[in-house]
Amino acid sequence: MSFDEDFFSTELCGVAILTFEDGNTHRFPAFFEASQDAVQTSEYSEIPTYQPSIICKEVDGRLINKGDKITINGRDYKAYRGPRYDPYRPRAQIFLTDEEVISDF
Repeated sequence: MSFDEDFFSTELCGVAILTFEDGNTHRFPAFFEASQDAVQTSEYSEIPTYQPSIICKEVDGRLINKGDKITINGRDYKAYRGPRYDPYRPRAQIFLTDEEVISDF
């Protein structure tokens, strides 16, 4: 078993579900990150920012395009843009938009 097969074993990370336009799905292992930062706008004020993303095998990342629906832990997201590839390992990072947060505006 290679490093990436161990790294992406479903015992260590979750399962993401990519839904294609025709309704077919592709399940793949992925690490989900929902980091939250803040942008300082003045000495006493800041705006919170939220950019969830997943890290997956490059072969799975190549299937994902901007706007594709990805479900993680029962919650739907959309790919914010195409994958960003790791130049040293066969991995991809996909930034997501949270449809629930966006629909609140």
